[in-house]
Amino acid sequence: MSSSSTSIEANEKRIDTLFTRFAAIYGQLWLTAYQNQKVLEFAKKEWSESLLGFDNSILKEALVRTKKDCMFPPALPLFVDYCQSIKSRRTPNIFLSVPHTPAKPEVVKYNIDKMKESLTKGTKEKKTC
Repeated sequence: MSSSSTSIEANEKRIDTLFTRFAAIYGQLWLTAYQNQKVLEFAKKEWSESLLGFDNSILKEALVRTKKDCMFPPALPLFVDYCQSIKSRRTPNIFLSVPHTPAKPEVVKYNIDKMKESLTKGTKEKKTC
């Protein structure tokens, strides 16, 4: 068996598991959403393609959030949005890893002097009432 067919099978299994969990959580509301087997198969394919970029731990966390927040079964765009927000939260901020280079003291002094000049210039021009 090739790794691509194994990957497809693993992805199908996780979508089957997700749909089973939704059925357990939402009962008839979830089960009646798909009128027949063909619609169910098409829905699973759509969910599978949309969730490819998320690992299982993200799907599990999104499922927990869905149970907490949603009285009704989630639409695919909402579930994808949950997954994306979880993934974004887990992705390190690249700006935090950029080393800080302190400014040269003469540049700091120059800019502070310019700010002081600008601030004092405004007070000298004001007249008291």
